[in-house]
Amino acid sequence: MCQNCVTAANMAEGIPETMKAVVAYAPKDYRLEQVAVPKIGPQEILVKVEACGICAGDVKAFEGPPAFGG
Repeated sequence: MCQNCVTAANMAEGIPETMKAVVAYAPKDYRLEQVAVPKIGPQEILVKVEACGICAGDVKAFEGPPAFGG
């Protein structure tokens, strides 16, 4: 058996219980919060994100839909 193999059992030992996440409550109301790390199922993976960016679509989502009549 491999001594340095990564398995679900030894990976779970290093996964924290909480993580930081930006939570969207409403247009222009996004908050950085500490939330529970999601539980993963047998056919799923958990990915650690160290950095991310935003694009024009993200800004439109933040602003919300345009007002009726423009």
